[in-house]
Amino acid sequence: MIIKKILKYSIFSFLGIFIKQKYKFYCHDFRFLGHLINFMHIKSCNNKLNKIIFIPSQLLGKKNPYLSYKIFLHAYNSIYKKNIPFFENLIFYIYFRCGVGLKKNIRLYYNWEKDQIKRLSKIKKIFFEPNIKKKNNKKIENIINSKYILFSNRDSAFKKKIHPLEDFSYHDYRNEKLSTYEKAIKKYNKYSNSELFVRFGSIVDKKITNKKIFNYPQSHFRSEDNDLLLMKNCYFYAGTGSGPDMLALNYQKPIVYINWHHIPNLYCFRGNIIVIFKKIFNLSTNKFLTFSSLMDPNFRNSHSNIPVGLYNKSIQYKNAKLKIINNSSDEIYNAMIEMDLLLRKKLNFNIKNQNLFRKKFLEYTGKKIPNNLYVSEYFIKKNKKLFL
Repeated sequence: MIIKKILKYSIFSFLGIFIKQKYKFYCHDFRFLGHLINFMHIKSCNNKLNKIIFIPSQLLGKKNPYLSYKIFLHAYNSIYKKNIPFFENLIFYIYFRCGVGLKKNIRLYYNWEKDQIKRLSKIKKIFFEPNIKKKNNKKIENIINSKYILFSNRDSAFKKKIHPLEDFSYHDYRNEKLSTYEKAIKKYNKYSNSELFVRFGSIVDKKITNKKIFNYPQSHFRSEDNDLLLMKNCYFYAGTGSGPDMLALNYQKPIVYINWHHIPNLYCFRGNIIVIFKKIFNLSTNKFLTFSSLMDPNFRNSHSNIPVGLYNKSIQYKNAKLKIINNSSDEIYNAMIEMDLLLRKKLNFNIKNQNLFRKKFLEYTGKKIPNNLYVSEYFIKKNKKLFL
């Protein structure tokens, strides 16, 4: 252990002779689409001392067809105006790994701070737009030329496929049921038949039972280029914060956030968003936790030093005797209806209701909600006691 530490220190010190600048590094892993937020953050900083580095084996190894490479490689090129220099990346990567091992303050990442939100909110256009080759594919072409809604439900399939040797069951609290989405979409189809629904993602678990939904992830049309085309041209995107939403944020698409979990970490740097939250039921008191308590950084219990509203492992909820309640099909349906009405300028939100959330969010996080980011009106009315 001591020899390993000495070796790291020696390498770090030696490379430091040549790396004289006080760089901060974000080390990217292609397996996590949600990490696109770090590229957005670094672009908004416009600081040459912020460096993006890549895991060398991922750059050299065989490309995984289920991962997103194009958007990240384009993002790098957009920020630094050059392709990834492999040798430089390798040196920086070794320097970074040794520095982190020695607990040096060289790591850079997005962490929901107010100044980060402020910088991101100033970008009003598409963050990164890679050159997408439109393939001679009538199915996809017909979809992107129509009015369609993209949706995705989070399950464990992607993690199990991409990380077969790692146990990600601690994140199961984030999962959703496809059947709940299907029920909501069935109701929406009765409300309006003009929009096609397209399931989004690269690896999914359950099969679609509703024939009116195009099951894109389990079709032979699924590709990285088509992922980007479908997101760029959709009417709006509906789903939780699990990776695909980053593409929607990148393309500045309207978003219906479903089953949003960590309320203090809501992406509030842009609007055209309607959100509905997961609820937390206390099995000891037989009551739901209020949304205010889930935003309160001082609301903790004896089982963890982490605020209850930021628990990130299934076992934490189990130990605290808390049960996670996902959004119902009627909550999802109404949130999507509201987005359609909002986009057609046929809905004015009740500001008094919205302020029930906005004022508490500002009080507990210090961050302001944009004027065009809303909590679903139906969701507020149905769960009004939890907003008080």
